[in-house]
Amino acid sequence: VRAAETPMRRGNRLSYASLSRGSWAFNLHPIRIVLPAEREEGEVYQHEGEQWLYVVSGRLGLEIGDEQSVLGPGDAAHFSAENPHRLTALGGQDAEIILVACAVPYLLLKSYL
Repeated sequence: VRAAETPMRRGNRLSYASLSRGSWAFNLHPIRIVLPAEREEGEVYQHEGEQWLYVVSGRLGLEIGDEQSVLGPGDAAHFSAENPHRLTALGGQDAEIILVACAVPYLLLKSYL
């Protein structure tokens, strides 16, 4: 996927672009996300699957359940999306991340058994 072929879209008070030409029938969904500095409080999400993220730039506030972390460029996190989670940009700057969501991880394992 080339950068010019992946326009940024807006929704949920953030910008995002798919990093895959694959359909939503695939298990892995890589997404580039820019959380704007003015997005003070992000939504709390809770759903099936798991997520992995990598901070490209800025400082990211990551809340998973009762645990809060501050991540910077080069930091990564991997967690079950079944836990309530929230992402926010910190320090008055946008935060850019690469997020890979796996909506139904047990299908991957099942295909190898």
